[in-house]
Amino acid sequence: MTASSSTGLVLVEVGSEETASLPESQVELRELRTLKAARREAINRFEVEYLRALLRKSGGNVTRAAALAEVSRQVIHKLIARHRLQAVPPSSRG
Repeated sequence: MTASSSTGLVLVEVGSEETASLPESQVELRELRTLKAARREAINRFEVEYLRALLRKSGGNVTRAAALAEVSRQVIHKLIARHRLQAVPPSSRG
């Protein structure tokens, strides 16, 4: 399977016939973020989007959000605090 990116690089599955025809190229690692930083950023984005969806679906009720996510209320509260979000019930929205 092949996938093109905006940089002109082609991604192929390792061991496929397409890998044999790829030219060797140097990737400048200093232009890339570390894997750890990229992973943390992706996890942060996911957690924020997930929390917003949970809180929307639960009407801002943390206990219901925790039940939907199958985690404790404490986990939801820690994530809310980490990402500086706030659970706002529908009745207090403008």
